[in-house]
Amino acid sequence: MDAIMMDAINSNITEWNLWTNHSEWDTGDSTYVCDQQTTDLYLLLRLCFLALSVIVLVIFSFTEKRRNLCSGCLHGRPGIVFPMNCLESRHDRWAYAAAYAVLAISVLDFFLFEDQTTVGPPYMKQLSLVLLVLRYGLVVYPLFTAITLNTIFSYSIGWVYLIIYMGIEVLYRVECTGDQVWVMYLGMCLPAYLGMVILFVDFPVQIIRHIVYRIKYRSFKERINHFLQENYQAKYVRVILKKKVTIDTQGLSRGARVKSGCISLFKRYTYTRMPGYKYSTRMVTTFTVAIILVYAFALMFYFLFLSIVDDYGAYLEYLYSDFGVLIQVTRGCVIGALTIAFLASLLTIAYMMANFRENLMAIQRGDYSNIPPPSKKGNIGWMMGYVKFAGFQVAYITWAFVIHALVLTAVFVLIGIVIALLVMENAAVDILIMILQYAWPYAVTTIVLLIIQRLLTWLVFLQERGKVLAVNNRNLMFNFLFFMFIYNMLLGLFSTLMRILKGMAVGLLFLGRLDHSTLPRHADLMLDPGYGAYVGMLHVENAHTHPVMVTFVHILVIEFNKKNAANDDLDDDLTVVHHTEPVASKTENGIKMELKTPEEGVTRARTRWLLAYTLLNNPKLIYERKRALGQTRKSFAFLGDAGGEDLSQATKL
Repeated sequence: MDAIMMDAINSNITEWNLWTNHSEWDTGDSTYVCDQQTTDLYLLLRLCFLALSVIVLVIFSFTEKRRNLCSGCLHGRPGIVFPMNCLESRHDRWAYAAAYAVLAISVLDFFLFEDQTTVGPPYMKQLSLVLLVLRYGLVVYPLFTAITLNTIFSYSIGWVYLIIYMGIEVLYRVECTGDQVWVMYLGMCLPAYLGMVILFVDFPVQIIRHIVYRIKYRSFKERINHFLQENYQAKYVRVILKKKVTIDTQGLSRGARVKSGCISLFKRYTYTRMPGYKYSTRMVTTFTVAIILVYAFALMFYFLFLSIVDDYGAYLEYLYSDFGVLIQVTRGCVIGALTIAFLASLLTIAYMMANFRENLMAIQRGDYSNIPPPSKKGNIGWMMGYVKFAGFQVAYITWAFVIHALVLTAVFVLIGIVIALLVMENAAVDILIMILQYAWPYAVTTIVLLIIQRLLTWLVFLQERGKVLAVNNRNLMFNFLFFMFIYNMLLGLFSTLMRILKGMAVGLLFLGRLDHSTLPRHADLMLDPGYGAYVGMLHVENAHTHPVMVTFVHILVIEFNKKNAANDDLDDDLTVVHHTEPVASKTENGIKMELKTPEEGVTRARTRWLLAYTLLNNPKLIYERKRALGQTRKSFAFLGDAGGEDLSQATKL
């Protein structure tokens, strides 16, 4: 018996070594062994690949220009490259998500599997961990930069870099993985391999798309029109400005009305796509990483829990044969708990994305009924929340899954074992009858009192049966309040316990959601850093990506570029015509005035009409404009005829 127990313990320790030692795993039937020569070769390849990533980043930096610092040196090159535009860009969001999948699994692989023993004081170990995490980020950095630069050259370099990275990783995993470990490890690394495949296909597709775009849209006007048609913000603004079509359900048949009601109910409680709206790249990548980590931890817990149950189950079943049933019940409870926790995490992410869109659209309309306004905290606080949001959200969802899995596993196993024991001992009916004998008077009394209070409030104490909040039958109500005071105290004791349990359940349920604070409204921003990060994310997104503002700025910039474009490949209607002949002029009141061409006259008339319309709707601007013009004339009065032309140009404003 002792030998069997020791074998079970040794087997469990061996399984635990599978999670802690990356160089040699013993699983009984098969052994994970990576010889020293292969390990040294892999370390050398990693160092060479790290140097290659630095070289690629230097090459990419020469494709960008500096704007301020020594812009005249080397024509402003090299410039600063960055991995991802977290604010404005919605370009190729799923490619970024695939790159983040590679990064997330690589870092998780490092923390779970690699030998992290470091010789020296504790601070050296922490410093080495920080440097190793930076190493993983630097290795994947060129993939992000290739997507961000969005050029044929960057995608070509990034594709070659990705092929080398895939070759090194796949070769090492194949050489250093045993038979039993292969299934588990392949399952955990599946998101990373899937991300590599997506990038491997996406980079050539983007190269072809750029070539087709250059061939199809050669002129400046064609590219501008294509931009306005395909830009997601312009699409969203068109949807907003489009007249809402209301469907009159009165003229429909009963079946059609029922169908329409079911469709609207389904859209209300499920996610519905909104034309033109796109989640930011940061939101997509954040929740992608969260899903990947939840999946990896679910798979890890599955193998870990079931290995423990199987190891100790063999010993317990040897002691008592009926323990075999309990072991099967425990296995089912563990699988059910992990499944429910995983699905709950996915639903949490889905509801958070829908709620984020709803809250963002509300503050874009100026509605701050559900979100604290910007005046509640300074801009520094909102920006700090924006910086912390992505990391906080991933950590909250991951911790929520871990806690949900542990709590559900404990509850399910406890309930399952109790029910199994009662069924095995044929005592379930007797215990149920005993519980009912002691509990039914309290339960019936509570239910009857609640029903009586409900009925009297509805039928007796309110006028017009509750339609008006006005007291009726006051004398009867005062007597009823006097006698119900003691009863409601007793009900309040039970309600207090239920409030504690409900608070714990709701807090556990909303643990992974940053869009709902578990604290009171006036303490949420001060004591809940997760909720503060979420609100900061909303305000920064609204300040930089408001669709109406961005579309308006796009139109202004495009019109400015049209008027100032002088390239030879522009169409005739966009070409700027330079007058070589002298412009006719006349002198009026001592000021030299230029005679305008008919086209310039039309433009000037339109500008004056818009100016008059603006001044009529904003009378205060009239006095400010007159005052400004008066000051301008006084300042230019001493210039005489020599300054007349400059004054003419100034008054055009």
